[in-house]
Amino acid sequence: MKNIISKIPKGANVKIMDLKIDVAVQVEYMRMLEKNGKASISDKAAATMQERLLNPDTKPYVKKNILQKLSQVDKVDVLRFLEQYADKTDSDLRQFAQLAAFHSQMNMEGALLGERPTVLLSGLGGKTNACATLWR
Repeated sequence: MKNIISKIPKGANVKIMDLKIDVAVQVEYMRMLEKNGKASISDKAAATMQERLLNPDTKPYVKKNILQKLSQVDKVDVLRFLEQYADKTDSDLRQFAQLAAFHSQMNMEGALLGERPTVLLSGLGGKTNACATLWR
């Protein structure tokens, strides 16, 4: 990973995700993102999704879909909701929720700056010499 980082031009919009997210969770998230594509979600739909996410009867796969879709909403209140959910959930969805919150943050930053950041991820926290995944 040091080799990759050393080749990044100065001033490039590159982020290193320093969370410990299992590579299998990253792959699942990216595949879901490819499958579902970019979602256009109204404020009302986002609020309904947030309620469903907090419902303990909602199945984990549905919760993952909701997290991935909410990560594409360019609203600060949705980002804050995702961050709080990721911090408070004790379920198996914690890493998936952390990734969704990070994705939401990167989407918002890209929208504000007019360019999408390139993200380096690794299952070991991103700042070690571990193998990285490139996400753009």
